[in-house]
Amino acid sequence: MKPQLLRRIATALAALGMAWPAIAADMPLKGPLLPPPAPVYGWGGYYFGGNIGYSWGKEDLNLSGFAVNGVPIPGADFAALRPHGTVAGGQVGFNWQTGIVVFGLESDLQWTYQKDTVNSAGSFSGTGWTTQDCFGDASTPCFLSGTGTATLTTKINWFGTLRVRFGLAADQFLFYGTGGLAYGRVQTAGFAAFNATFNDSSVIGTCAVACPASGSAAYADSATRLGWSAGAGVEAAMPFVGNWTWRAEYLFVDFGTITTTTAYGSSVSIPALTLTQLASASVWHSARVTDNIVRFGLNYRFGGGAPIVASY
Repeated sequence: MKPQLLRRIATALAALGMAWPAIAADMPLKGPLLPPPAPVYGWGGYYFGGNIGYSWGKEDLNLSGFAVNGVPIPGADFAALRPHGTVAGGQVGFNWQTGIVVFGLESDLQWTYQKDTVNSAGSFSGTGWTTQDCFGDASTPCFLSGTGTATLTTKINWFGTLRVRFGLAADQFLFYGTGGLAYGRVQTAGFAAFNATFNDSSVIGTCAVACPASGSAAYADSATRLGWSAGAGVEAAMPFVGNWTWRAEYLFVDFGTITTTTAYGSSVSIPALTLTQLASASVWHSARVTDNIVRFGLNYRFGGGAPIVASY
């Protein structure tokens, strides 16, 4: 029996060996073929665009020496100014991309309608005004009492930045932080005036009791400052619109402390004495100027959106 069993086993193995190539060809594969990886959005290259937004700033303005022919006007020595308004401008830049990391350089220039004005008023009185010799009246001493008004104004005319951008790309979205240099032109101006009663008991006539007097002074100054900026934003491709992207961004700008000395003129008039006195002086003013900007924009990218093929 044993020899017969061995012959049968050998015959079966030989038949299986001859049929194996055909069986193997019909066997299913272990898994389906993977599709090629999908391309992802590329952020590298040059771009330019425009933006519009809103800004609100802070400027605590301190002044010394701003008076009307020596008469100190209430409120003419300090103002907590908060310039605010619309901003609009353009930007240009370049991005480098490695994987999901995007590094770039951007410059922008903004026109701004940011401004603020603080008005104040108060009463004053005093005698002598010896530094001005009673406004030119030869007889001293004199007495002056009345109400003074002051108007202090600031305006940010324009500003620009030169910044680096560092972000992470999530296909058609780019989330980034940014920081660098900032520069801009800041203008300040002041106006002070009074309406008062003038008295000089040493003269004969109306002003021996009281007569009307008025005066005013004004100055204006502007300075271009260099500071720093920092912020963050998001940018995204616009589907079906070619190489265009939209962006939303917040930026903080610090122009530092602006300190200047400006010459100005003032005058006082006392009609009853046929007296008008003109005077020149200098005002020292100092303020730290900061700004907050929220803006939205569009960019056109040269070669933008060129896909980057991911690999497994």
